[in-house]
Amino acid sequence: MMKNKNITYIILFVFFVAVLALPALQTQFKLFELKPLNGETEPVEIVPTFENYKSNVLQNQIDDYLKEHFGFREILIPYYNQYIWDVFNKIENNGIFLGNNNWLFFYEHLCDQFESLTYKYADSGEEMTAIFERDAKATYYLQEILKEYGITLFVGIAPSKNELYSEFLPENKQFKRTGGVWADAFYTKRFKELGVNCLDFNTIYKGLKDSVDYPLFYKSSSHYSMISAAYETDTLIKYMESISGLNIQNVEFDEPYAGEARKIDKDMEKLFNLIRPIEDAEYKYLNVKTIHDKTAAKPHWLTVGDSFFWNLINSIPHAEIFNGTPFWYYNKEVYFDPGHKDVSELNLLEELLKSDIIMIYWCPINLYRLEHGFVINALISLCYEDNYLEEKKNKIIQNIKANQEWYDAVIKQAEEKGISVEQALNDNADYTMKENYEEYFPEIFGDSVPAIRNSRIKKLAEDKKQR
Repeated sequence: MMKNKNITYIILFVFFVAVLALPALQTQFKLFELKPLNGETEPVEIVPTFENYKSNVLQNQIDDYLKEHFGFREILIPYYNQYIWDVFNKIENNGIFLGNNNWLFFYEHLCDQFESLTYKYADSGEEMTAIFERDAKATYYLQEILKEYGITLFVGIAPSKNELYSEFLPENKQFKRTGGVWADAFYTKRFKELGVNCLDFNTIYKGLKDSVDYPLFYKSSSHYSMISAAYETDTLIKYMESISGLNIQNVEFDEPYAGEARKIDKDMEKLFNLIRPIEDAEYKYLNVKTIHDKTAAKPHWLTVGDSFFWNLINSIPHAEIFNGTPFWYYNKEVYFDPGHKDVSELNLLEELLKSDIIMIYWCPINLYRLEHGFVINALISLCYEDNYLEEKKNKIIQNIKANQEWYDAVIKQAEEKGISVEQALNDNADYTMKENYEEYFPEIFGDSVPAIRNSRIKKLAEDKKQR
């Protein structure tokens, strides 16, 4: 009997040690391949210096590292998150807020609704308005120049969750700052005054909200629903036809059907890493088909925009309707253009002249940076010779080198970032130009459409006609 008891104690002891040791072993050796958690984490760098130890920085770095790397976190965190959701109705995500009836909103949604998103980009409403005015005029100038070469530009504004469903917003405790301005309100009014082509889905959706039998947004998503995006494709194509004069193949729809929720229809909920879903909703979808028209053109359609475009492009049978649909995600990453991954790899002038239709497509919280480096750079490429930009940049680099204090600061910046001094000089020259566009490119910031043109445009336009 005593022997059996000892064996039991030994087994229990071994089990207890294993339970304690396994997380440490998993942390170090990744013994089990586990499905990663949703969301992104900032990489934590541990710098073991005596200075960091004395100032307690090292201890904090180790603490932060262990939080993101402890063994079996992929299993434990979802159960913990589910516990605090079920018991306290709370969520573990600093950037997402819980509204009425369990509607979820990003922090930026609330800042936009309560007037304070202005202060992320400017120090005052007046400064923000000046930026809006500059970018609205630049967009109009770009539209008019492209029109000379048979290219149609328009701005698309995606619907806003916080405006459509403001009744579900959480109580305004920390988001309000007076004196701000709303980007979508400014641009829709100013574009109309200037004559900028603008397809305002935000206003369209406000009119649809109480009259359709399908959800425009799901409470656990930051993007509009896939079914509403599918219906939207008909409006989009007809609008393209009306402003371009082209006959484009139209679309028709099958009957809506219910299906398992797709990632984009639950994108916010997925960031919580729960065991069970927050919302017990019926997710609706729709198949879009092309109405084949042999007389229709197949335009080349370039889009510069944000993640709302994924809903659209994944709803349209785009390969049947368009002769190329490159997408420049935030004017940085390139999609639907084989062989290219980054906008910096492309020749901007050639890409502009290759297009038949160009859409700038942002949701309202991204309209605060309507330009995103595309509009003004496009104007520069159309108005100035290719080497003009390099000449301006080289002149700025020479000015930096001639200013010892500025040059020393650039060298220090290069060391801190781990890049070459040449790269740091180039980055500083780029930044200086962007902060002083009016000084370096005065012709595109006047009171009328710039008259000067890059001499390469004529040949590129002729080549396009021959194709």
